[in-house]
Amino acid sequence: MVGRSLAGRRGWWGLSAEEFFAQFERQRREDGAHTVLLSAEAFLGAVQPWDFDDAAAYRNAAREAVERLALLVAGATVTVIVYLRRQDHWLESAMNQNIKFGGLVGGDLATLTAEQAAAVYAPRLDYAATLNMWAEVFGIPAIRVGVYERDQLVDGDVVSDFLGRCGIERSYLREPTWNQASRNEALPRDVLEVKRILNAIPKPKYEERVLVETLRAVARDMGGRSASEPSLLPCATRRKVLERHADGNAAVARTFLGHEDGTLFLEAWPETDDPAGEYTGLSTETALEIELRLDRYWRSPGNRLRLFRHWVAERLRRRQPTAHAAARTLRALALRAAPRRRS
Repeated sequence: MVGRSLAGRRGWWGLSAEEFFAQFERQRREDGAHTVLLSAEAFLGAVQPWDFDDAAAYRNAAREAVERLALLVAGATVTVIVYLRRQDHWLESAMNQNIKFGGLVGGDLATLTAEQAAAVYAPRLDYAATLNMWAEVFGIPAIRVGVYERDQLVDGDVVSDFLGRCGIERSYLREPTWNQASRNEALPRDVLEVKRILNAIPKPKYEERVLVETLRAVARDMGGRSASEPSLLPCATRRKVLERHADGNAAVARTFLGHEDGTLFLEAWPETDDPAGEYTGLSTETALEIELRLDRYWRSPGNRLRLFRHWVAERLRRRQPTAHAAARTLRALALRAAPRRRS
């Protein structure tokens, strides 16, 4: 919500960026805190390239949001920590997300081919342009770049790496646990292909949300997503994406990491002539198994209750946004207080 508010988009409570930051400052003073940690993926994603005619217009809008942030933290010592994921992996994750939430993402994002998605998201994946923009506002020394690869993370773990950058010893914290329902898991390739087919059928948003939850349960029953899952991006497309951004990545490595050889990501590029990992399509047997499991879950009493809960939430969201915001906040607090299953 905070990141989106910088772009003029108001979330649950309808607060502006100024109101959010006024709250943060009041709480900082009340607690006597000397450091405030703000984390929001929407700092980079509230402004989207497809909302503009070209990359330049997108970049200008993104810069306005960053400059607004700078005004709100004026007078403070600011450190910007950003983790970069290799562009082909980032793009595959975005495509999985768009197909998985097809009826909720809006526009035609869920129907894009790999080549189309690579073109649409290209401005977002230009890490050099993005970091240069932030550096122009906050200064190069304020930008701390982490690389989202296990071999380049402290202990091979992004949590340990981030805490180290913040000067916090991990031993001070409880081991992280998650509520299973709150995890945004990627769907296995075959289950995702079924969801792609189902996206062609118009559904109300509350039903779409429950369908995603149900397909996650189906995926877990079938063993979950394996490390050898076929990619949504053909090898040739992945190489094109990496070639498009190679020069920018090298510039990031030199400017922000001091890597004179221009190496940002260590993982080897995919081979275009290697058929391993290419998706061969959804078999009749697998499609039938997914459909039968989905039908069993869909008809269950628990699922009917979820449908009703999401239906009520959708009506509240439209008619009583403040009540909906309060309900979501209370639910989040309840989940946080409840015993959590380790994952």
